[in-house]
Amino acid sequence: MALNADWARRDTTIRETFITAEHQFNGDWSAKLSAMRQRYDFDYMQLRLNGPVDPATGSFGEPRAYSEEDGNHSDGVDLSVSGRFRAWNLEHKLVAGIDSRSSDGKQMRNVFEVAFPTGEVSVDDFPGLVLPAPTNPRLDYGWPAFGSKQEGIYARLDLQTTDKMHVILGGRYGSYKHRDIMEEYDENGNVTSRDTSWHWRDNDIFTSYAAATYELTTHWTTYASFTEAYKPQDTYAGPPENPTKLDPITGRNHELGAKGSVLDGALNVSVALYHIERNDEAVQDTRYGENSRFYLPLGKIVSKGLDLEARVSLRQAGRSLPAIPTIATKTKGTTWPIARSRPGISSSSGPITTCLAPIHSGPSVAV
Repeated sequence: MALNADWARRDTTIRETFITAEHQFNGDWSAKLSAMRQRYDFDYMQLRLNGPVDPATGSFGEPRAYSEEDGNHSDGVDLSVSGRFRAWNLEHKLVAGIDSRSSDGKQMRNVFEVAFPTGEVSVDDFPGLVLPAPTNPRLDYGWPAFGSKQEGIYARLDLQTTDKMHVILGGRYGSYKHRDIMEEYDENGNVTSRDTSWHWRDNDIFTSYAAATYELTTHWTTYASFTEAYKPQDTYAGPPENPTKLDPITGRNHELGAKGSVLDGALNVSVALYHIERNDEAVQDTRYGENSRFYLPLGKIVSKGLDLEARVSLRQAGRSLPAIPTIATKTKGTTWPIARSRPGISSSSGPITTCLAPIHSGPSVAV
């Protein structure tokens, strides 16, 4: 049973466009362009019943109507050059590129006229509740644009030091900026106030990455990796009369592991020891009250443990079925919301990224 009125609605529009183009210069070098645009817009009007249900009478509070126009617009472009070359009688690989990503949200709240009868609404009024539809909707206030933009350059160099060993070095240098625009409107839709003070920009952001891999056998590889992380914070420190933005969260990820296969590839196994730190996490500053909007960069998160993973392929095991992975994982230690990845043994040639996401979710893009 839907506790709603027949005029309630929600309209959603999603538009996605993407393009990928690649040019092969020769057998060793190529260039790749990837671009995407996403437009997600929705607006809704809904009946809002105030307060919990009275268990004695089955009644809510008085009915109200609520409406917003929201959405998110995202754009991204990445241009890279990748290739391989020989030096010291060994083959090496290089990926370098530039990228730009932006995401702007929108949240606009409407006001309108209603002619609802006075009094409470009961559960027994549903379904079939008849209420006149709101009229004369107009903008009240909202945020026409709030979001961020990241731009940078990156490189990843895979050096073959011996027939069995690789040393991988990489990094990203870029900038991050955030803006937040808030507006209020009169009954004619004209802007009566506009606040653009909530904005900042971080420049000269550099995150590095280093790893080494060693091929023990044709089926087993060991690796060690080090990754730096950087994440801006949109919180402020007091005092209220002169607030300052908190420094970004910084972190490091150390990992030592091995990956291989047994039973002619039917079982893939990986094991890893990891230690991850995040520094300067925002902690609420209660000197300004229980519901303080100000923070201190005092938080520190440490995640460490042992990660085991086994993946079974039915096809490799001799069954006439598609390969269906079965994953079993076990993690010992403190499990904090920080991601780990194993780029030291990855075949990915994409941009260097840092990871601050849930464990086992795979790498995520941050600045």
